[in-house]
Amino acid sequence: QLRLTIADEGRTYTVQTEGGFLIKANPAVAMLADADRRFKSYLVEFGLTPAARTKVKVDGGEEKEDPLNQFFG
Repeated sequence: QLRLTIADEGRTYTVQTEGGFLIKANPAVAMLADADRRFKSYLVEFGLTPAARTKVKVDGGEEKEDPLNQFFG
């Protein structure tokens, strides 16, 4: 919904002041940036990014020999 608001209203808007016009950032832009930042932090927290995946440690079960290791080892 924020993306639609930004697409409709633009990234900035103009306000008339005593000295002329002032260009301000659309508050939806900051809200969208914050939502994207929080979403990325959730992805990292749950190991859902390539970089975070390398840090995930799984303990449990015995390791089975993978027959493909002879080709890709």
